[in-house]
Amino acid sequence: MLPNKINTEIQNRPRHLFGYCTCWCHGYFLGNHDSYKKAGISETGIPEISGTRINYAIYETKDQRYVTLVPLKEKFWQNFCKLAGKTEWQGWMSKQVGSAEYTEVAAFFKTKTWSEWYVLSTKIDCCLAPVLTAHERNEHPFFIHLKKDKRELDDI
Repeated sequence: MLPNKINTEIQNRPRHLFGYCTCWCHGYFLGNHDSYKKAGISETGIPEISGTRINYAIYETKDQRYVTLVPLKEKFWQNFCKLAGKTEWQGWMSKQVGSAEYTEVAAFFKTKTWSEWYVLSTKIDCCLAPVLTAHERNEHPFFIHLKKDKRELDDI
């Protein structure tokens, strides 16, 4: 359940605002993408979240499943390096996908199964998350709570 203050805020706002916020966010990021492209900074959008950097990528696991690693802030990258036991990776946060450093990190992810990464993702805050199948998504505690919260909002 959402904290009471947030629940109250949501209940007091017109429902169309949520659609508006979603459209605004999409427009904001699309506008930024166009700005980066026009300025010649990046063909793939905002560099930090374009999937071209080591710290914002999808990695294959030992059992050919996938996890995402998205530590945009330094503290989360440092937490990931601690989890990996690799202090030498601390300066790699902005390295490019395809680099030797990326290859090393990708190989590290292949040392554990998806389930092992899933468990680790709950133990340390480093913005690591398993890529879920449609069925797993429906059974995941986060999405179960979202459905419950949505039902509560629909009943208002």
